[in-house]
Amino acid sequence: MIIYKQMTITNINTNLFKFFLAVFQYGSISKAAQELLMSPSTVWQGVRELEKQLDTERLFVKTNKGVRPTDEAVKLHAKIKNAFGLISEAEQDIKTFDENTEAVIKLSAPSTLASHFFHEYFKDFCRQYSKVKFEFFDKHGNTLLAESKIDFVIDLEQCFEKDNFITVNLLTLHGIFITSNKFLIERKLKNTISREILVSLPIIAHREPWNDVAKSIGLQGDNPLMIVASTEFAQSMARNDIGVVYYYDELLSSAPSSDVVKLTIKDIQLPQIKIACAYNKHISKPAKVFLEGLIKFCKDAKYL
Repeated sequence: MIIYKQMTITNINTNLFKFFLAVFQYGSISKAAQELLMSPSTVWQGVRELEKQLDTERLFVKTNKGVRPTDEAVKLHAKIKNAFGLISEAEQDIKTFDENTEAVIKLSAPSTLASHFFHEYFKDFCRQYSKVKFEFFDKHGNTLLAESKIDFVIDLEQCFEKDNFITVNLLTLHGIFITSNKFLIERKLKNTISREILVSLPIIAHREPWNDVAKSIGLQGDNPLMIVASTEFAQSMARNDIGVVYYYDELLSSAPSSDVVKLTIKDIQLPQIKIACAYNKHISKPAKVFLEGLIKFCKDAKYL
C-alpha cells in the first residue's frame, strides 16, 4: 500500500481518483469535466481535495495549454491506473445490458469492410438493441483507442502490432490485382500475366499492406504509381484504366464485373491479409456484448 505521510489511499473517496485520472489523461480540466459529465469547477475542486488528503503540495500545474502533471502525479498515476481500471471493469460487468438499455458504441472501421462483411450483423444487432446508437470514425483509430475515446478499432492486423491492445482476428482477405478490359486491350495483354510483366505496369497499391505485397512480388526500390488508402478509390482507378490495382478477392463481388478484370499472376503468390479487432482491456458492457456477437458472427460465417 502506498502511504502519503499519514494518509492511506484506501481512506480516500474513490471519486477523487476518478477526477485525477481524467485530468491526467486529457491534460485539461475542461476536457476531463466533459468526459465525467461534471463542471470544471467540481473536477478541479476534487483534485485539490485529493491533494489535501494526500498531503501533497501539487498534483497538476496550470499552463497556457491546460495542466501539466507534477512528479508526484506521475508516481501516483503509475500506481493506481491499473487498480482503477479493474474497478471500472468490475462496474461494467455487473451493469445490466438488455433491449431497453440506451448506449453509444464508438468505433473506427473502414467503411468498405463494415458495409461488405458486417452489415448483416449490424442489422440484427440494431434490431435487438434498438436504443443503442453507433458513432463511426474512419481516421486515427489507434490514437483514439489509446486515449479511450472509442470502444474498439477494426483494421488490418499489422496496424496493431506495436500497440498495447487486445486483438482478435475477424476475417482473412486474399490479395489480387485487378484492372480494366480496356487497359489490357491497349497493351495487348491477357488476364494471365507473369511477375515480370506485372512489375513493368503502373501499379496502384493500398498504403498499409504495400510493403508485404511489394516483397511478395519481388519489387525492390520501385515505387508504385499511386498509393491510396481507400478500396473505393482504388477500384475507381481500375475502372478508369489507370493501371493494375492491388485489391482483395473477397471484395471483388462488389465491383461491376463488366468494368473490372481479375488478373492471374503465374509465378507469384500474393499474401493473405488479416483483419482484426482491437480494444482495451476495460471496455463498456454494450461494446463488449457487441464484440462478442461480432466475433461469433465471423466464426460462423467462416471468414477466417
